[in-house]
Amino acid sequence: TASEAQGENLCHCLFDTPPICPEDLPACRVAASDGICIFFSSDQQDEWGPSLESHDWIYQGLPAGFGYPNQLALYCQYETGANAADIQLPPFHDFSDDALGIHHGICTFGNVQADPTSPDSSLTYDRVVLSSSAPTQMWGETVNNLIIPENFPEESAVNLALDKTATQSSTVAGGDASRAVDGNTNGDYGGNSVTHTENNPLTPPEWEVDLQFPSVIRTIIVYNRVDYRPYYLVGAVVSLHRQNSGGEWEMLKEAVDQPLTSDAIQTIDFTDDVYVATGVRIRLPNPGVLSLAEVQVMGFVMGQVYGFESTPCQTFYRSSRISAPHDAVTTLSVTTQVIPDSAICVMSVDKHWIPSVVSWQESLESEEYGFTPLELSQGLYIRINAGDSVGHTYNLAMHCKNNAASATLPPVPEGDDRTLELGLCVYGNEVLSAAATIAGNSFSAISAASRAEPWRFYANNPRACAVRGTNSWQVGEFVPERTPWCGEFVPQGIK
Repeated sequence: TASEAQGENLCHCLFDTPPICPEDLPACRVAASDGICIFFSSDQQDEWGPSLESHDWIYQGLPAGFGYPNQLALYCQYETGANAADIQLPPFHDFSDDALGIHHGICTFGNVQADPTSPDSSLTYDRVVLSSSAPTQMWGETVNNLIIPENFPEESAVNLALDKTATQSSTVAGGDASRAVDGNTNGDYGGNSVTHTENNPLTPPEWEVDLQFPSVIRTIIVYNRVDYRPYYLVGAVVSLHRQNSGGEWEMLKEAVDQPLTSDAIQTIDFTDDVYVATGVRIRLPNPGVLSLAEVQVMGFVMGQVYGFESTPCQTFYRSSRISAPHDAVTTLSVTTQVIPDSAICVMSVDKHWIPSVVSWQESLESEEYGFTPLELSQGLYIRINAGDSVGHTYNLAMHCKNNAASATLPPVPEGDDRTLELGLCVYGNEVLSAAATIAGNSFSAISAASRAEPWRFYANNPRACAVRGTNSWQVGEFVPERTPWCGEFVPQGIK
C-alpha cells in the first residue's frame, strides 16, 4: 500500500524473508517503524473487513500459518506512534443465532503499545508477551457461540484430553478415572493404566473428561482393556458436552450410531459437523463395568492461536470473549514506549553429557530468565587452538532474549573451570555498546561487524592465549609450558 507523505512514497510491506534491495536504490532500508494490527477469523472477513477498511485499517492478507486452526486475517495501521491518539474499532457484528460475534485479538509492533478497553464489561483484554512461537490462548474460555470453520488441517489435531481432569461414577481396584488420560495406551490392567468402575446393579457407569477450554472435536480414539473381558465396553456411547452459563454440562452430540465394541482400538468420528465442546463423556446404557485404557480426544482448542512469527507484531492483547458482543466497540489508547531494539544471546558449549550443564541451559528457558533457544541455520561451534586437543570442535547452544536492555543468567553450576563454558553476544539496530560481568570479572567486548574469520571465544588464562598464528591477544608474559586450553568462535549461522 503506497501513500504520499512529505513528498515521498512510503510503502508498508510484510515479507516472508528480508528482501534484497536493487542496486539503483542505494538508500533502500527495510525496517519496522510502529503500528497496530487486529487479527480475526478469515471466514468473518466479508462481514467485518469492509468496516475496518472504512476506518483506515489496511488489509495485510492472510499470514502463512497464522491460525486457530482456521486462517486468521490481519489488518494494520502504521505510524500510529507519531500521532498517538485513541483509535476506535468499528462495532463488532453478529453472524447468526448460533454463531455470534467476531473472534479477534490485537497486537502492536515498534515503539507503540495499545490499551484496549470496551464499555461492555464482559469484553476485557490482557497483555500477552510471547516468549516463543508455541500456540497461545488469544480469546476467552466461555462458550457462548459457535463458529463453523472450513478446511481444518486434520493432520494438526492434538490430543486435547491428555492429563486433563477426568472423573467417573465410581472407582474400584485402583482404577482411577485419570488413568484414561495419562498418555499410556497399555490395555493390561497390571500396567496400572486402566480404569475400573464398580458393578452397580442399579446405575449405569460413566466416565468423563473436562477439556478445560472450548475445543473443536474431530475424532475420539478409545483404547479398550485387553487382558480381561473386553466385552465390558460393548454398547458404550460417546457424547460431546459444553458448559452453560450456569456451569452445567449440556449435550451437543451423542454418537448413538457409533456404539463402542470389544475391539482393542476404535475411533468415533465427529467430522460430520464442527462441534465446539468443553467435555467428553462415555457411558454404558445399562448397569455394568466400564473399563478404559486410554481416551484420546483429537481436535483443536478454540482461541489457541499459532503462527505468531508470520506477523510483524511483538506484543499481543488477548480478548476475554471467544466472540465479541454484538455492537460492542473497543477503543485502543495508543501510547509510545521505548522498546529496546536488541537481543542478548548466550552461547554455551553443548555438554549434553554433563547433567548440570543441561539443567543450566534449560533454566535459561524458564519464565524467570526468559531466554528462547535459537534454531541456527548452520552449525555454531568452537575449535580448540591450543593444548592437547588442537583442532577438536564442540557445538554451541544459543539462547536469546529479545527486546531486552539487560539480562541476568542463572547461577553457574558447581564444578571446575571447564564445567560451564560460555560467551555472550548482542545485536540490534540501535546497539552501540555492551558490557557484561561474571563474578566481578568483565567480558571483553568485540565488534563482529567486519569479522568473517574465527576469533577467540574465551580462555582460562588470558595471560597465555593466542588466536591462530598470532599472539595479539596476549596479556603479559607468554608462558609456553602453561599454555591453557583456548577456543576459537566460528560464527556460522548467525545473522
